[in-house]
Amino acid sequence: MLKLFFNQLVKTFIECHKNAFKYFIGVPQIVKIDNLKAAILKADFYEPTVQKHYAAFANWYGFIIEPCRVYTPTDKGKVESNVKYVKYNCFKGRNFEIYNKAKESLNIWLKDTANLKIHGTTKKVP
Repeated sequence: MLKLFFNQLVKTFIECHKNAFKYFIGVPQIVKIDNLKAAILKADFYEPTVQKHYAAFANWYGFIIEPCRVYTPTDKGKVESNVKYVKYNCFKGRNFEIYNKAKESLNIWLKDTANLKIHGTTKKVP
């Protein structure tokens, strides 16, 4: 089920969400989202414009899209810290030329490290 992606297309972004929902066996009530174009067409503090396919996907799965507020670094930092965590812990100092080796390494790291930690917000182990 774990996949690595190399683009931020809308269809890829939605597939990543589906995979996460399967992996965690559930859909969160709220998805805090960075203002990437696959989700948010126009970032605005009060009325961001959500990409129509992503909005329909959220509606179908029953979650609320909560975009990071523009000019609010604390919002964006919380979203981006997850990417940094994987990049600087699982992949630090490593260069994978074979897709399956990177995927295998990520699976092992998730099982032996990341999924054993207590989540900072939920205070639960994933």
